[in-house]
Amino acid sequence: MVFGDIGDGPDPPARLATISRQVDGLLSAEPWRLSDSELDELIERVCRLTGRVAAVRGLLFVEAQDRGFAIRQGATDLAGWLRERLQLTTRDARRQVTLARDTTACTATGAALAAGTVTVEHATVA
Repeated sequence: MVFGDIGDGPDPPARLATISRQVDGLLSAEPWRLSDSELDELIERVCRLTGRVAAVRGLLFVEAQDRGFAIRQGATDLAGWLRERLQLTTRDARRQVTLARDTTACTATGAALAAGTVTVEHATVA
């Protein structure tokens, strides 16, 4: 299944396709046309949105770990699967899996990340 080819709908793949189209729109925009205040607002909102997306990623990683997904795919663990699938460094793959686990265990930090009140960097330090 290719997420980008799915129309609007209530299921997660369709929602991801909608988000992807919106990001395409942001990428094709002309930032030079923005006022300083618009630029300021968009930078902050995109940084906070990145945290919210990381919270979604974390939920998916925890589900994948709980299911034993990576092992069934032939990897030694989820970090190994991410490293191979997304061509991440070992350090980055492990950091992402650790963040997912930690923000699930620490519900306050996970909720703050999901709400966009903290960034990924804040959640990593917390």
